Amino acid sequence: MVIMQYGKTVLVSIDVETLSADPLSAALVSAGMAAKVLGGEMLDTFYAEIDPKSALGYGTQDDETLAWWEKQSDEAKSALNRGTDSVEKALTALHQAITRIGELSGGDFVVIARAPTFDCTILRQHFKQLGLDTPWHYWQERDHRTFESALTLAANWSTMTYKQFVQGNVAHDALKDALAQLNYVDYLVNAVMTVNETI
Repeated sequence: MVIMQYGKTVLVSIDVETLSADPLSAALVSAGMAAKVLGGEMLDTFYAEIDPKSALGYGTQDDETLAWWEKQSDEAKSALNRGTDSVEKALTALHQAITRIGELSGGDFVVIARAPTFDCTILRQHFKQLGLDTPWHYWQERDHRTFESALTLAANWSTMTYKQFVQGNVAHDALKDALAQLNYVDYLVNAVMTVNETI
């Protein structure tokens, strides 16, 4: 998860990696968080890699997703078996972090994911299993791809695509993906502002 500031509104970007593509039952591999003011300093970071045995106690894996992981980089795949945190420990810490952000922002925050129907749904399901409330409301969820489409259109498409922007990054690392999502929106906002200045 990553946060950035739009005036008084805080944007919380989250990313999770899983062993299944089913958002209602997927076992978690990792979850990432980082806190940043838009165009400013990094405030905080959080990253947890989850013990596979603990993960499978709260979710499922599927052959198709495991085959997909086999095609990823060695660095990305290494997270599959090195996790030591329990689901309880990792998600309680993540829940506390999001709650702190909510308090810091006075409740004026939104949650962004690529896409909310996956990441947000998975976290909501896991929080429920742990007896935790979801620390945001459904109407606070935003889609990163929608930001990308709207902002690139506003910038007259004179920007890099997300794929170009993240080239060279380690894909499917929850913290790095959350940071990339944040930084790409930051990049697009600056591109739109530059276009507006020339009009």
